[in-house]
Amino acid sequence: MDSTPKNIRRSVEGSLERLRVDSIDLLYQHRVDSDVPIEEVARTVKELMQEGKVKH
Repeated sequence: MDSTPKNIRRSVEGSLERLRVDSIDLLYQHRVDSDVPIEEVARTVKELMQEGKVKH
């Protein structure tokens, strides 16, 4: 599991492109990556929401 901010962004961007949409309704992380502080994950998701790429 790689929940680094870089990988989260890469995954979201790839999904947006494959789905041919501007935003994802729900971004769900299936498990916690113990190597990445949860604060970093939350900050990245918040940024993606502010950018309009993720709704929830």
